Amino acid sequence: MNPMFRFVLTALATLAMFPAISHAATKDQLVAYRMVDIPHREHGYGTVKPTVLTSDAERTAFLKAAKAKGGWNGYDAFHNSLTNTKIMWDCQAIVLLPHWEGSGSIQVKARPPLLGNDILTVPVSRSQPGMGTSDMAYYLFGVVVDKQQVKQVILAPDRRDPVTVKIP
Repeated sequence: MNPMFRFVLTALATLAMFPAISHAATKDQLVAYRMVDIPHREHGYGTVKPTVLTSDAERTAFLKAAKAKGGWNGYDAFHNSLTNTKIMWDCQAIVLLPHWEGSGSIQVKARPPLLGNDILTVPVSRSQPGMGTSDMAYYLFGVVVDKQQVKQVILAPDRRDPVTVKIP
């Protein structure tokens, strides 16, 4: 029998005999953070403050209050993204970090987060063109954090003051 085939069969048999091993921990439990896939730019983000959601009830209340404030171009897309974010509330939280620009022509993009000493920093690059527009642009960055590994999240946009949120 081919050694590689034997190895694969043995591994599969082991997982089948011990289903608790294969399901005991998910990838989400093993990582300190992951970005939330929410719409990048949205007029409705103009009323969002830095927020830490630690339960499903908090998420539901936040979404209800955000909708009531109005001004949304695509609330449903935001609602669905946040509602469909898989999270284990007992060990994780969702952190929402708003950012605004005085010109919609400024390109804004989150760079890969940096984790050190239980502080997660989300750097944000800002690219200003030679000539801009006069419209306001509102952005929101979301991150799921492991509450044991991350105690503070900092949104650090280039050439702007950082926004710091502590994880309860």
